[in-house]
Amino acid sequence: MRILIAHPEVLIAQGLQRLLEDRGHEVPAVATRRDETVAQMRALEPECLLLDDRWTGLDGEFVHDLAADFPDTAVIVLSSGADDETLMSALRAGARGCLSTRLPEKRFATLLEGVENGVPALPAELARPLLDEFTRMAAEKDRKEADLLTPRERDILHQLVSGVTSNRALARRLELSENTVKFHMAHILDKLHLHSRAEVVGYALRHHLVPLDEDKEAG
Repeated sequence: MRILIAHPEVLIAQGLQRLLEDRGHEVPAVATRRDETVAQMRALEPECLLLDDRWTGLDGEFVHDLAADFPDTAVIVLSSGADDETLMSALRAGARGCLSTRLPEKRFATLLEGVENGVPALPAELARPLLDEFTRMAAEKDRKEADLLTPRERDILHQLVSGVTSNRALARRLELSENTVKFHMAHILDKLHLHSRAEVVGYALRHHLVPLDEDKEAG
């Protein structure tokens, strides 16, 4: 995967560059200033951008602009301690995941490699803030979009946002066959006019779908 790193700290950026190259990724450049990022995006057309959380912009505006201008590039926020609201704003704005720079190398690389297959880069430690966000939004927003989905499809969407993303894991969690999960997943993508699981998670955040089922959570 061709990756651009946008991070203001040169030593951290170069260390990450070496780690990714050692795992077979192509990292042709590192942007150490925010204004370099757009120029490098145009020149290199990366498949993935690793963007420092300090550069996401107010309410994720920089992420939104990047996602709009470069829709074929997966924007992944690199978090070194950003607050939950900064990360949530970036996800709502179109980021396809968040990765903590404090993750073990192997776990970081595994989550990043899933991006190639449309799997959101959402480590477990970010799942709770995402679910908390759903709870808040469910109390405030009308969710007409959710009417498009069956209860089972909403169950699957809930699990996706919780960080359960593979067909096997979804099947095990929901006690379904993998073929049934694939069937429901195809219907979710079709109904929401989306193309990947990462897009489904971003759509769910932006449109306030799938609140927590408080009864199930309590049980």
